Amino acid sequence: MIKWIGHKVESFKKLFESDIQVQGSIVCGTTSIDGNINAAPCIEDQNGTSINIKGADGLGTNKSGGGINIRAGQSTGNAHSDDIDFYITNISGASSGSTKQAGLNVASIDGGLGLFKFYKQIYSQQTDGQEDLKIASSADTGDYFSISTTTHGATTIQTVDDNAAAAHLELAADGDITLDAAGQIKLEPGTSVLWDSLALTGIQASGESFSDDDISLMTSAAINDKIESFGYITSAGDITSVVAGTNITGGGTSGDVTLNVPAANTTTKGAVELATTAEVTTGTDADRAVTPDGLKDGYQGSANIVTVGTIGTGTWNADVIPSAKLDADTAHLSTSKQFTYYMMVDDIDTTKIYIPLQTPDTETSVATNKQLRFLAPVAGKLLKVFLRANTNLSSNTLTWTLETRSTSLATSGTPTVVGTQSGAGCTNKTLATYDFTTSLDSGDNIIDAGDTVQLAVQSDSTTANSQYYITCLWEWDLS
Repeated sequence: MIKWIGHKVESFKKLFESDIQVQGSIVCGTTSIDGNINAAPCIEDQNGTSINIKGADGLGTNKSGGGINIRAGQSTGNAHSDDIDFYITNISGASSGSTKQAGLNVASIDGGLGLFKFYKQIYSQQTDGQEDLKIASSADTGDYFSISTTTHGATTIQTVDDNAAAAHLELAADGDITLDAAGQIKLEPGTSVLWDSLALTGIQASGESFSDDDISLMTSAAINDKIESFGYITSAGDITSVVAGTNITGGGTSGDVTLNVPAANTTTKGAVELATTAEVTTGTDADRAVTPDGLKDGYQGSANIVTVGTIGTGTWNADVIPSAKLDADTAHLSTSKQFTYYMMVDDIDTTKIYIPLQTPDTETSVATNKQLRFLAPVAGKLLKVFLRANTNLSSNTLTWTLETRSTSLATSGTPTVVGTQSGAGCTNKTLATYDFTTSLDSGDNIIDAGDTVQLAVQSDSTTANSQYYITCLWEWDLS
């Protein structure tokens, strides 16, 4: 048995000689141990699972700039997956002089996650104005989160981004967030609250100037002020008088009041009853009014009125119907429409060619040629020009010009352009129509009485030698 105990003691001694080295001394209670730790009541191994350091003074250092590092895991470069539990009852520094209270730094080997479990509480008595708890970013130690407590327990939670202003604070609660303040919950002036895309900056209170914007809310008193500013009243009251208006009798200043509305007639305003269809058809009621719908229902299908058919009796006593009131299919004796026909053979290309309105196939580019014009003895209009040809001109744009010489000028001179109209040419199988009554390129289609009249055509691109069959529709004022 003694041999076995000695063997165990020797093994325990060698274990500490290889694993724990002490530079200086360890003081536990009144016992000081220098060099290698080989005996002390203050360092124990509990069942091979933990080491407890006990003593009245605990574990500390009095070296300037010194500290105590407690590490778990293997050497640098080797991962370790186990957490280590620290039971720390007090961490303190000097209580006098300029030395500030010591801190507790928790770090892991190889830059991994430092895990520290606190089983009771963290007690920090830092100098007022300094951080009691500071958590720094592993990417940039200048970026951190801190909690500071000062007089009366006033506490500040702060985030710091040393390069920008992006140290945002997010409370990602898996449940409710409750703000239970004994005093007020305040927002600093100038702070906005982003709510459904609106950045709210303030509350308009009663007595403040109204601000018509989308960045503030109003108290109920402020809303009431705004309503009353429009002249509305919020108090209840009694009607003190009812006065009868024109043609109405009755009224009063107290109690129940009756207003009497007379029946309406041709001279008096008042109440009126609407006539039924039967009353409208009968046509003898002088007291009821007829609506447009009632009138329609009354005469449609009534034997009293013939709504469809020929007027068989009576004498026409109205004025003569003006010609302008007749439709387009009715002959207007005051005006006459006329077709004229022309034919020519030419390769006009892009030259302006005058149509021979006197002699067929005598077209020319000379505007003063005697074969080109005719005399309009009365006022008139060129309505339309129709064209067919024996070649395909559909890729050409043809511009037609109506030209005249007025009675104030000699007939032998160059005519004046009255109006122009353009459009695509015809194919050798189709009819092209050029309407001078609407959407002209320029001018109008009016011919004055006594004018000499000419018509010209010009293509925007080259043409082949072609036969042109031209018909013009004119309108002449014979009134």
